[in-house]
Amino acid sequence: MKAIEILYNLSPYQNLLDELCEKARKENADLVWTKSIKSQYSFITLELQKAFRDEEEEERGELAIQITFQIEGNKVVLTNVYCEEESKKEELEKQIKANKAIHDVHWHKEPNNTWYHDEVITAYLNVADEIASVVHYCASGDDYYPGVFSEIKVSETDIVLLQTNWHNAKSSAHKDNYLMRKLRFQIPLTTTNESKNRELEDNYQIGNMLIAFSDRSSAQNKECGKKIVEQILQQQAGFQNKK
Repeated sequence: MKAIEILYNLSPYQNLLDELCEKARKENADLVWTKSIKSQYSFITLELQKAFRDEEEEERGELAIQITFQIEGNKVVLTNVYCEEESKKEELEKQIKANKAIHDVHWHKEPNNTWYHDEVITAYLNVADEIASVVHYCASGDDYYPGVFSEIKVSETDIVLLQTNWHNAKSSAHKDNYLMRKLRFQIPLTTTNESKNRELEDNYQIGNMLIAFSDRSSAQNKECGKKIVEQILQQQAGFQNKK
């Protein structure tokens, strides 16, 4: 599946998260509320965090709500609900189960949706797919699901797509045969979110999309990483030519 199709499937969960966040902001206006939704293999996780407004001290987020769903075939089922205020957990569970868009939802493997919010974001998502797909099933550990990423996370400021392969990296029995690859895309959703990612050693940029890639795999497992770099440079050149 393409990233854009996964995001389409996340739409009803995004709407639920928006409702929970709006309610929290109305009830506790003195707090800073942030939300995010994550797709990771068969799991969908919704998180709502809170932080106190304090100009003198650095804000520290605390998890207020976490809701987890699991994809089972063409169905998505509720698996866990965490609520910081235990007294509100039952009410939250009832709200989720009463939400028809969530209760009756199916996982669409071939959705009709081909865009995400606007053409620019859609274009970046498609480029990220093109780059990440060159190593889908390239080596052991490259069996991502449901698309070509190990994680897709959407917050209010950006979309982050991760493709991580650490096959045998922690095994003492495979000291000369392991993979340590990490590919990260950051697509800003706001004009103020322009900070570069310094987490990984090699950074690239295509338009406003930031790309970080590192490959510390054993020597015999470097070919897949080389394919990624080649595709990044190819997409980079193609983007420049379109200007």
